[in-house]
Amino acid sequence: MARYDELDAYRCVYDTLLMTYREIKAVPREIRYTLLETLRNDLVDVLLNITEANSTRDKVPPIKDARKILQRAKLRFRLLKDLKCISADQYETFSEKTVSASKQLTGWQRYAASHPE
Repeated sequence: MARYDELDAYRCVYDTLLMTYREIKAVPREIRYTLLETLRNDLVDVLLNITEANSTRDKVPPIKDARKILQRAKLRFRLLKDLKCISADQYETFSEKTVSASKQLTGWQRYAASHPE
């Protein structure tokens, strides 16, 4: 079993979370404490699900949960772009990171479903 913090999906989501703190600055208060904070909480939840999946025998349920939450995060990034809180370039970067993590989680889910421990 690999350490959870060495998994590519974990690193992608963790980097995305860090970027939300470092790069998203000029956000109106009503968006900062609703949409942005919820987005950050979602990313933390994805990280927790990846950690759980890495340490349990039945990996599929936490991976499925992580993928669902990641879909919500993608929607929130789109809203931030449409509300002009992040630039198109930032949105593209966030989108690439979340798509990459989603693909990795999908592959892990398929593997875990076909190779139960």
